[in-house]
Amino acid sequence: MSDNKCQIERRGIIKRFAEQTAMIEIEGKEIPVPKEKLAPNLVSGDVVKWVGNHWTSVTGE
Repeated sequence: MSDNKCQIERRGIIKRFAEQTAMIEIEGKEIPVPKEKLAPNLVSGDVVKWVGNHWTSVTGE
């Protein structure tokens, strides 16, 4: 069983990066996310999911 306490799994696509944020499209809306909330090495176009304290790539699931 997962340690993730979230009831709803959040997934999005990284659309672009700004100086301190990444714009992630979630359910059709672009949301600014601080870069410190992202796993390292993510790039524009990556599909990501929220794992309780940061966004990480879903590649390889």
